[in-house]
Amino acid sequence: MATIQKDEYVFEVDIEKTIDYYKTHSLCECDYCENFYVQIKGKFPKLESFLAEFGVDITKPDECISVELDDTIQYISVDYTACGKVVTMGQYEIDIQDGPFFQSRHYRWICLTQRTDGRLFYNFNK
Repeated sequence: MATIQKDEYVFEVDIEKTIDYYKTHSLCECDYCENFYVQIKGKFPKLESFLAEFGVDITKPDECISVELDDTIQYISVDYTACGKVVTMGQYEIDIQDGPFFQSRHYRWICLTQRTDGRLFYNFNK
């Protein structure tokens, strides 16, 4: 287990278990999700680095929630899994402002829940 501190949060993460999870994780095959998989790599380098510390592959989310508006796809929420636990909860979410296309928007990573199987869920929201 690795101890990772981000702002006021402290996590104990099994990075190898998380990496193994993403090796076997099945992906949604709908057009919106497949578009996300190919588009996200390299678009948010700070976010990608943040997730990689936990062993999370940014191109393999658990879930993408999107809507199509005026010929564009808006990703409302994207969920990822890391194996481990939250040791200390921070008072606020962890904010990461990143990406050349969304300079004026904040994207937040919020730890939503810790499951009994040791997985942590993070939700990528606007």
